[in-house]
Amino acid sequence: MGINIADMTPATSLAGTELLPASVAGAPRSVATALMASHTIDEIEAIESAVAVSATDEVYILQGGALKPVDIDLITQRAIDIVWGKDAHTTAADTDVVPVLDGGTTEKTMTLTVLATYIQSAIRAAVLNLSTLAAADTLAGTDIILVTQGAVGKRTTLSAINSAIYASFYTWANSLSELIAGADEHELYVMAGGVNRKITLATVKAYLGISGLVSAPPSSTENKVPQWSATSKTLKDGLAVVDTLPAAGVTTGNLVSDTGIRAALDAHVFELPEGIKPVPVDADELLLVDSEDDDELKKISISELTAAIVPEATTTVTTKTETGTTYTLALADAGKYIRMSNANAIALTVPLNATAAFAIGTTITIEQALAGVVTIAGESTVNVRSFAGLLTAGQYSVIQLIKLDVDEWIAIGGVSA
Repeated sequence: MGINIADMTPATSLAGTELLPASVAGAPRSVATALMASHTIDEIEAIESAVAVSATDEVYILQGGALKPVDIDLITQRAIDIVWGKDAHTTAADTDVVPVLDGGTTEKTMTLTVLATYIQSAIRAAVLNLSTLAAADTLAGTDIILVTQGAVGKRTTLSAINSAIYASFYTWANSLSELIAGADEHELYVMAGGVNRKITLATVKAYLGISGLVSAPPSSTENKVPQWSATSKTLKDGLAVVDTLPAAGVTTGNLVSDTGIRAALDAHVFELPEGIKPVPVDADELLLVDSEDDDELKKISISELTAAIVPEATTTVTTKTETGTTYTLALADAGKYIRMSNANAIALTVPLNATAAFAIGTTITIEQALAGVVTIAGESTVNVRSFAGLLTAGQYSVIQLIKLDVDEWIAIGGVSA
């Protein structure tokens, strides 16, 4: 007998005791809905566990009462959006909690106090472990150093630290009591080959060859020049400074000032014994007053005085003749009058200073003695300059060469090419 399901009244709810038709190995059976639900759950739980999750994996959700599959990455993004969609926490407190994975496997929470303590410990370990830092072989004033000012961490430059140290040292040194007298055991700070050392005054004295500390002369007499005593290694009064030159033959042991010497020279009359007429020679010297140098007393030899009074004798010009068609000046030609004597054209060369170092101001005169025109040129980088030219104008014409500087000459006379 068949059953027309369409003629049955639909059940609006299940209590678990309702029976459903079933077939077990071909035999008709009935199954309660509660048993069907338990069997379904057992089958789901028996499914093999997923060992890894990817973005394409799907789970089932009820959406508006309907069961639908959803990619797991959509669920993950939904969770992230919910977290980041929370209101911003503007003020942090030590008791605030943040999520963490303990060892990357177990989800836990941690307060900000615990997190801050961990971060501080990690920073201290990294900063104090200087072996992990690169070495700063050379320091500059702009280098940055971490400091704590009160309870606040700050940064400062090396130059600022140096300035603070020097200022503190200056204040400290000025606050010390003044040492009126030194003693052998007193110590000084020194640098020995770049190494900080100390040294006693006794060692300094021994190095300087002093057996006792230097002290002022025992007398306070004015106008005396202190002198060093090789015996006592101290200063003594020394000689007195006077403004009067003693008479001839009188020894006073005093030092005569420039005022006394000048007055004595101005008043002294040089007289020769009667009957003696000296014959002056060039090496003899005379005293004179230099009016152009604050009337300073100076000496001058007879030869220097004669040269200043008697004009120099006129020098004689030496003449030489060259007969070739080429000629290069030599040092022996300085000041000479050279006659270029050839019927053909003649080339005259002024040599480099490195070859013939004529003195600045040297003058050499060149004459065209015959029909051959003389052309003057400088060797290599030698400059021979002329207003008119560097060729002689004809027989008996003359060009005069004057050296102005290293490899620089001027030609007077001559015509253009």
